[in-house]
Amino acid sequence: MGYSEIGNAASCLLQEIQERRPNINVDEFIVMPNHIHCVTEIDGNSFSFENTNQYGKPIAGSISTNVNQYKGAVKKWCNVNEYSALNGNRDSMTA
Repeated sequence: MGYSEIGNAASCLLQEIQERRPNINVDEFIVMPNHIHCVTEIDGNSFSFENTNQYGKPIAGSISTNVNQYKGAVKKWCNVNEYSALNGNRDSMTA
């Protein structure tokens, strides 16, 4: 079983994280039918834990911020390529 167009986009965008953010290393990943599994590493010199207790505020360089940006990039690709009805389609990222 291979990737659908959305799965290919999700895979490519995940690999581009390292190019766009040199402080993040994507070690391993797999694209599943409706989600991904990914092992990443953040360079310890580029992230500070000083502001982690501010609830609800995004912290630049954190895993959650980077995941949010990745999800936004995949959603933007889907919107541009007219894949708007992804909710409930469990086979959206695999062929």
